[in-house]
Parts: sequence; structure tokens; C-alpha cells
Amino acid sequence: MKVRYITLLASVIAVGQAPLLASSANAKAAVLRVNVDGVRSDRGSIRAAVIDAAGRRIASAVSPAARGITVILIHDVSPGEYAVRLYHDENGNERMDRSILGLPREGYGFSRSAHVALGMPSFASSRVTVTTGQVTTTTARIAY
Repeated sequence: MKVRYITLLASVIAVGQAPLLASSANAKAAVLRVNVDGVRSDRGSIRAAVIDAAGRRIASAVSPAARGITVILIHDVSPGEYAVRLYHDENGNERMDRSILGLPREGYGFSRSAHVALGMPSFASSRVTVTTGQVTTTTARIAY
């Protein structure tokens, strides 16, 4: 089983080009580790976004896909409660492909392997508490 690690470097949020809320100067920052389980192929990449309770993206990371498990490390995350949303961008077009009915054509998952029924899981079911100076680990099972 291959395992890949990625470190999130300083970047900007695509919408509005606003800077990320987390910064390397944050002395209270922590690391968020996401174990992405069930990746079916080495094609493309795993794209993850860290979301706060208001639905704002505060960080994102991209890692080459590795069949089995892909591990993503996101550094400099401020303490707080977040959810992680991710998808397997197998064709490398940097977006979640959907069918004509709007259903995902690529694998997707959520922190704490939150169950998906008829839409995205609630924030509470995928919530991860990041603690100062700690490595917080969550698992996200990919559904295809």
C-alpha cells in the first residue's frame, strides 16, 4: 500500500484571491493529518479543503493519488473545529466531475468518514477539533 505525504504551503483561496487564514507565523498552529482511505487508483490527485462551521474554506491541499491510502498533512491550521471535504480528481481537470443529474462521477469523501445519504453530511458529523500544537488525525473514506 502506497502512502503519500503532502505539506500545505502558503497559497491563496481561489475565490477572491483572499489569503489563507492560517499562516506559518501562527505560534498556536497545529497540523491536520487526513488519512484518505479507499483510493482506487494512482491516477490524478486527491484534492482536500478544510472548511469552518460557516462553510468558508480556510485551507486546501492537493496530493498525487496513491492506490489504497493517501495521507495529507496540512500544517499551520489554527485551533478550532473544522470539516474536511475531498475528492479524487482522476482526470486532472481540477474540478469534481458530475453526471447530467448532478451526481459525482469521481470519488469523494469527508472527515470522520461521515456518511452521505442525500447530500453532503452535516458539519457536526464530519467535525474535527484541531488542538494547539498537536497533530490531529482524521480518516476520510472515498466513495465512488
